[in-house]
Amino acid sequence: MGDGTERFRETLEAFEEALAVARRNGNELYQSMALQRMGGYFYTRDLRKAVAVWEQALPLAARTGLTVIYYAAAETYLALGNYERGLELVEQGDRQAAQRYPAGVDRDNFRRRSVVARARIAQYRGDCDTAARLLEGTTLDKESMKYVMDACRTGVTQAQMRQDLAAVEKLISEFHATGWYARARCAADGALAALHLGDWAGVKRLARLGIDAARQGWHPLYELQSLLALRAAQRALHETAAAEETGRLVLETAGKVGFAPAERFGERNDLMRLWE
Repeated sequence: MGDGTERFRETLEAFEEALAVARRNGNELYQSMALQRMGGYFYTRDLRKAVAVWEQALPLAARTGLTVIYYAAAETYLALGNYERGLELVEQGDRQAAQRYPAGVDRDNFRRRSVVARARIAQYRGDCDTAARLLEGTTLDKESMKYVMDACRTGVTQAQMRQDLAAVEKLISEFHATGWYARARCAADGALAALHLGDWAGVKRLARLGIDAARQGWHPLYELQSLLALRAAQRALHETAAAEETGRLVLETAGKVGFAPAERFGERNDLMRLWE
């Protein structure tokens, strides 16, 4: 994702050069690997460019067996609100994983990615209960999503929400200072957990942490989520002028990420609810 460096253009150029060399040599596996890196690079930066990369990578994945491409591409389509295409890719990945990998670490990893993708669909549709149920019992190393979905499920107690928020904040504290991708993602999730709790000061603190990390690592997808949470807290506190300025930044960032029209957020219910 380019963490630990601000040389974003050079990072992309290295991936582009690797792809060009692989194409000159007719090596489809290395082409797949280069495209996988490029798709991941654009995922949190420009979803439209990520889609263009994945459409090149997917035919190669079918031939080379680089199964991870199906799940990585699905993340992009799901983030854009294209659930049908995202689920189709997850199912293709599941079939290839079952055919190519025996029981073991790799197969388990793909199974986790499949579960998380299905939970993402529920999350983006605003269905926390289904997402939390899918993630229950799933091992997710340093993944804040599980705690956020637990914090917004039906019947959750204030005490449990506080535990979930504390767990997310603990994760954030464990990331390296230049781990901007992980910090941006977890802080954005933490802001949502604080929002469910009604902890407006916590929302603002975590959202600003997320915005800062997202800007340093150039991850506008996570910046958008933190901006939406920040605006929601500002509106709850009747900070009208600040909320209007944050709203302007929300629409500007949504456009950069690839949502068109920006204010519809790909019809994702989770983002629409924050906006409205």
